[in-house]
Amino acid sequence: MKFFKGHEKDLGDHFTVKRLLPSMEKRAIGPFVFLDHFGPVPVVTGKELVVRAHPHIGLSTITFLYSGVIEHRDSLGIFQPIRPYETNWMTAGSGITHSERSVLDDQYTSFEGLQTWVALPKEKEEMEPGFQHLSQEEIPVYERNGIILRLLGGEFLGLVSTAHVHSPLFYADVEVKPDAGRIQWNVKPKEEAGIYVARGKIKVADAEFGVGNMISYDLGASVEFEALEESRLMLLGGEPLPEKRYLWWNFVSTSQELIDKAKESYQNDTFPLVCRGKSKGYLYRPCKYSDIPSRRPSGHSTRLRLDNAANPNRNSVVQRRSWSQKAVTLTKTFFSLNRFTFKTNCNWSPRKEGLKNFAMIRIAGIPWCSLITILEKP
Repeated sequence: MKFFKGHEKDLGDHFTVKRLLPSMEKRAIGPFVFLDHFGPVPVVTGKELVVRAHPHIGLSTITFLYSGVIEHRDSLGIFQPIRPYETNWMTAGSGITHSERSVLDDQYTSFEGLQTWVALPKEKEEMEPGFQHLSQEEIPVYERNGIILRLLGGEFLGLVSTAHVHSPLFYADVEVKPDAGRIQWNVKPKEEAGIYVARGKIKVADAEFGVGNMISYDLGASVEFEALEESRLMLLGGEPLPEKRYLWWNFVSTSQELIDKAKESYQNDTFPLVCRGKSKGYLYRPCKYSDIPSRRPSGHSTRLRLDNAANPNRNSVVQRRSWSQKAVTLTKTFFSLNRFTFKTNCNWSPRKEGLKNFAMIRIAGIPWCSLITILEKP
């Protein structure tokens, strides 16, 4: 059994999360390779969470909220709001792009939730991407004195979730009160389990654990704990995947070659786009590069060729893909300059990219590395 505490991670725009997985103590629990706890933060503008469009491969993402509302958009053409007691399961497979943004809702004054990643089995890493939303009514519930367990995915305590999973696992939201007493749940011999304390305080093996702590049980060991106060837990686990997993940014794979291929696709703007726009329903048709409006994965560049006295043969061409009017205004400010460099702490080299005689605006190089780079090379 292992115990560890989440560390603070800044995703940009002063939005921080508690990151539990991966950690130095435990890289994964069953097939789960990533766990972030975001919030709680007061809802003021509705823009407390802005995760710009970014790509994934080799995994499924699961979003679950305790409070607030998030709008999900992806390159399959899906637009799906998610609220507490619901889940969004997105399977990246060979590649998908998505964005998530919080929105105002009069029902909620705070914003809080969890996002987890499940690594796909090696034989399914390059499967077709997919998306599944489960409403509150579609989630099976186990209740006994002082316990409410909602099975968000997999199988546990005789419950079976309708979530599309690709290896043996369980993922459950647990509300527990002190009068539930000592709890013991058996786990299959080939499975391992973990409990994350999102709210309240529990006791495990004579030690007390509050918010931000994770308890990882040994392979085949039963899940045992006792609530010291009204608590909200996330139970997760399953059969560990046999192969080593490589994690780089939003990419997960058993193959470094597939990771490198995804990096190349990202750098060459060949990941699919996220459709944007209004629709009466949640399901759009699949995105194409001709779709307007649309959004490229975060970090993809918008390029401008500029006319000026030093370069009279240049054509003024704007390729609009994923930019803001503020960026246009900022570019025009330096329109007449032959050379200007605005440096940031993010690595970017025009010489490395083979770029000549143009200004480049780069917005949010990666979701947690916001930057604007303006460079004109004579």
